[in-house]
Amino acid sequence: MKSLYLILPMLILGILSSALALWGEALIINSVVETGDVDVEFDGFLVVEGDEFGKAWVADCVANLVELEDEDLGNPSGDDDLDLSIVVVNSYPGYSCTIYFNVRNTGSVPVTGPFYEVTEVPSGIRVVFEPRISQLHPGDIASYTIYLEVLQEAEQGIEYEVQVHLRYIQWNEAEVEMATISGYAFNDMNGNGNWDLGENPLGGVSVELHDDQGNLVSTCSTGSDGYYEFAVYPLGTKDYTVVAYTLPSYEFTTPSTIFVTVSPGSSSTDNNFGLRQLPELYVSKVFRDTETDFELCPAKLGGLLDRIEVEVPDTGLHSGEIVSVSPGAFYSVIQISGEGITWMEIRDEYDFHFDVNDGREGKVRLYLLDSRGCTKELTSYSYTVNNVDNVVTVSIDLDRALNYGETILVYLKFKPTDEFVGSLWNDLEDKHFDNIVYIETDIGNKNVSASIEIVRK
Repeated sequence: MKSLYLILPMLILGILSSALALWGEALIINSVVETGDVDVEFDGFLVVEGDEFGKAWVADCVANLVELEDEDLGNPSGDDDLDLSIVVVNSYPGYSCTIYFNVRNTGSVPVTGPFYEVTEVPSGIRVVFEPRISQLHPGDIASYTIYLEVLQEAEQGIEYEVQVHLRYIQWNEAEVEMATISGYAFNDMNGNGNWDLGENPLGGVSVELHDDQGNLVSTCSTGSDGYYEFAVYPLGTKDYTVVAYTLPSYEFTTPSTIFVTVSPGSSSTDNNFGLRQLPELYVSKVFRDTETDFELCPAKLGGLLDRIEVEVPDTGLHSGEIVSVSPGAFYSVIQISGEGITWMEIRDEYDFHFDVNDGREGKVRLYLLDSRGCTKELTSYSYTVNNVDNVVTVSIDLDRALNYGETILVYLKFKPTDEFVGSLWNDLEDKHFDNIVYIETDIGNKNVSASIEIVRK
C-alpha cells in the first residue's frame, strides 16, 4: 500500500509533481459578489490501490479533474462547482482503490459544503463517499475520501467510471439546516413486526444510508439501546433509503429497507427494524442396544452403548480370528430437534465393519419424541439403504412444523458384516465403528459424527 499523506504545503507540492500523469490541473473558479469572492479549488490528492496480490499491472485507478466552464450561472454566489472523475481500467473482482483529496477555500468569504452528487454507480462496483458538511473559512482545507471496490460478481477487464460533483455555497447565501433520519433495531420475539412491551433493543445491527441515486452516503451500527441516527444536509426535499443488515442467526420480521423523505430542518424518526433469532437446529448421534419399547411413556429407547466387544480365541482352529460380536445387533440413533422444522434430508455414512440390517425386523424406523418422553412412529418418510457404498438416505416431510421440546429419532439397526466376522483381529487397523450424518432442514443444516470403540473381550 502506498503510504498516506499529510496535509502540508511542501508535501502536497511533492505529491502533485509526482502525479501529473494521473491528475489534471487544479480547477479554480472565481466569482465576485457584494460580500466578497467565492473561490474554491482542489488542492492535493493521492490514489492508494488495495492489495493486488502481486499483480500490480492488472488494474489501475486514475483520478482526473474535469474542468468546467460556466456550469452554474444561476448560482447567486458564483459558479463555484468542482467535478472529480475516477476511472478504473482493466478491473477484476476484488480490486479496490481509495482516492484522498483536498478542497481549499481560496476566496475571501466563508463557504459551506460540499453538497454533492455521484452519478449513477455502474453495476459491478461499490462506491463509498461520506463527506460531512462543514464551513470553510478563507484559507481552510477540507479532506475527503472516496473508496471504490469491484464486486465479486463483476466481469474481468471491465472499465468503470464514476463522476463526483461537488458544490459549495457562500455561508450566508442560504440557511443550511441539518435533517436527521433515525430509528431502532429490536428483538421481535413474537415475529409480528411491532416493537411490543418486553421486547429488547438490538445493538450491533449495521445500517446504511443511500441517496436518491443509490449512492452510499453513510454507515453506522445500532448502539446498545438499539438506536441509530444519520445527519444529512439537503438543500430541499430529498429522498433517502435506509438499509439494515441482519445479525448472525437472526432474520428480519420487518422490511430490511425503508424509504424516507426529509427536508432542511426536518426529522424522520421511528424507522425501525425488527429481527428475530432463528430457531436453532440440534443434531446428535448415539449408539444404543436393541432393548427398546416405544409403547411405553416415557419410552424405553435402549441403553447407551459405549463399546462393542469381539471374541477372539487364542488357540484352536480359529485362533486370532473374530468369531463373534457382542452385541450382535445394535442401533445407531440420530436425534434431530428444532422448532419450525417441516422437512429434512438425512445422509448417514458408516464404515465397513457393520451393515444396516434392512430386513423385516431391522428396517430404518422413525419416531417423534415429545417433551414427556412419549413416542409416535412416523410414516411420512422414505429411505434407501446402500451397504455397498455404506450410506443410508432418509427424506422426511412432516404434516406440521416441529414444536419446541419435540425430537425426531431415526433408528438404524446395524449388524456385523460377513467379512468382519472371521477376519483376523491383529489385521484390523481401525478398531472403531465410525458414523457421520449430514442433516439438511428448512431451518438450517448441520453434520455430526459418532464413533464407538471395538474391543477384545
